Amino acid sequence: MRKLKSTDIFPMVGILNKIGFSDIKDMLTPEKVKDLMKAMKNQDKEDKEDEEDVDISTILGFNLIFEVATIIFANLIKCKDDLYTFLSDVSEQSIKELEDLPPADFLELIIEVLQKPEFGDFFKVVSKFFN
Repeated sequence: MRKLKSTDIFPMVGILNKIGFSDIKDMLTPEKVKDLMKAMKNQDKEDKEDEEDVDISTILGFNLIFEVATIIFANLIKCKDDLYTFLSDVSEQSIKELEDLPPADFLELIIEVLQKPEFGDFFKVVSKFFN
């Protein structure tokens, strides 16, 4: 797999836009997270009699992951072609080769791209726009 380069910014932004990145950002506001924590604490108090002690932060984490995953899966089909094109370019495999991959291998390829140092650097720089 090749290193990411500046021309990769454009398809990455397009994919993030189609996948619902702005919806995820809107969902993860501090106010919404606090509201969710408050609701979970209230529910936890009600459930104390019936269950063992469960860590609120663990439940909050799972709820947030579920919310993010719901947004991504709802929008994934919108970026299918863009995703295949981008991954084909980065992985130096044809779109047909990618389409023929077993699902687990395809998801591993996506994870490999997400774990590239250049991808992390991209998000660090982009986050400066929001400070």
